[in-house]
Amino acid sequence: MYECKAENSRGRNVFRGQLQVYTYPHWVEKLNNTQLDSGEQLRWECKATGKPRPTYHWLKNGVPLWVQSRVEMVNGVLMIHSVNLSDAGMYQCLAENKYGTIYASAELKILASAPTFALNQMKKTLIITRGQEVVIECKPQASPKPTITWKKGDKAVRGNKRSSGALADKTGAQLSQSCVPSEPVSGQDEGLNKEELAAAQHEKQVMLIDWIKQLERWQRY
Repeated sequence: MYECKAENSRGRNVFRGQLQVYTYPHWVEKLNNTQLDSGEQLRWECKATGKPRPTYHWLKNGVPLWVQSRVEMVNGVLMIHSVNLSDAGMYQCLAENKYGTIYASAELKILASAPTFALNQMKKTLIITRGQEVVIECKPQASPKPTITWKKGDKAVRGNKRSSGALADKTGAQLSQSCVPSEPVSGQDEGLNKEELAAAQHEKQVMLIDWIKQLERWQRY
């Protein structure tokens, strides 16, 4: 607030005025290039100062982006739920007021790959003794995250339900054979990975041997 006073022999007068400074937008927080797995959530935020306060707009590959079922835009925040390959591209955030417009750009890459067991190979054969608990892991690499199902021979092993002495955990990544049959048998467990790109299959042979025969074999040495 400024004040000017004028005075003479006839009297005085005062004038008061306020100075307001308006500025063009200036970035406080910009965007960063991002890589996400298909199905994950994107959250980008751009912040700018300026007077009047800037408003924000978003572009994708140079085209205005609009609110949709998976897309939210609120006060400089962009959220895309459950991203997929169609969401990949170059994005721009615009901050503008009556004195100017500024841009911030970033690229969104969506990672997608079919299931593979290249890094987490399962042993083809697992030899166990009667009454022993067995945990079989099935951990493929894939994007988006694969759905894992189990089969014993031609029969499916239901998740979280005991079936023929087997229990699959909540993620499906492990199969626990917690109740091995009393008679010597052999069977095959298949970890199946299903997702939108492709499917991979890995098979393990589980062999049950009589522990008495195994003990006799050890005693020979």
